[in-house]
Amino acid sequence: MTKCIQKDNMSFYMFFYAVPLWIAVLCGVVAIIGMAIIELLISNTAVLKIIEIFVLSVTFVFVIYVTIIHRNVGENGNNCLIPFYSFYMAKQEVEVYRLILLNILMFLPFGIVLPFILNHFKQNVLFSIVFGISLSLCIEIIQLVFRIGTFEIDDIIFNTFGCLIGLLSFSLFKVINNKVLEK
Repeated sequence: MTKCIQKDNMSFYMFFYAVPLWIAVLCGVVAIIGMAIIELLISNTAVLKIIEIFVLSVTFVFVIYVTIIHRNVGENGNNCLIPFYSFYMAKQEVEVYRLILLNILMFLPFGIVLPFILNHFKQNVLFSIVFGISLSLCIEIIQLVFRIGTFEIDDIIFNTFGCLIGLLSFSLFKVINNKVLEK
């Protein structure tokens, strides 16, 4: 069995990962609340779709910038194909817990915004999960092929989990919104 070895310390100081954790969490909360407020305030479907597509585009560009564009060729660590190995590494380096959370938060907006764009709930769930897995897998493969990062199964798992949390937030908003409108 291949052992995963901790990434070099430079990866801990990259642009996205240098963001204080409280700011990253605050951005996630603002994204959830912001989309809920926009949905409630704007009744024009066309304007709402434009805002949603804009938010999705900005998030996509940010994720691509942080995970691919911002990195240098040859800036990679050892690849890790062992699921949840990050938790083992976190016991040795507490900073890894922060990286796990940031990987989740980075994909949270996709899970929130994609369902707003789609209309049918069953499509929302399936599409959001497939989108999260696909985008994360593409990023990891690009990092592997071009040697601009580390291919880690955990990144795919945590990014997809971020999409799922966003989707659950969207679903909770819809349930609460429907209850309020019924009264």
